[in-house]
Amino acid sequence: MTSELSFTYNVCISNINFINTMKEKMIRMEIKKLNDVIDLKILKGLSYRRESLRHMFLLSRLSDMHRLPKFNSNWFKRFANNIAMFLL
Repeated sequence: MTSELSFTYNVCISNINFINTMKEKMIRMEIKKLNDVIDLKILKGLSYRRESLRHMFLLSRLSDMHRLPKFNSNWFKRFANNIAMFLL
């Protein structure tokens, strides 16, 4: 029974990683398309405000995906670093 639980846990983690990589890939593809649209609008002399707002929003989502969580799972490492800072 233990092996079944660990297998299920590993499958769930790999699914989450897969979903996150797919999200990142789709965001990057949309940013690339927006860049092409913005470039064309610049060449034509048209306003590209809406596209630039969408571009900034997607960039912020992309940076949020790569930002470390506020409460990281490496709490022991942070704790040890703080203790070492006071001892040294």
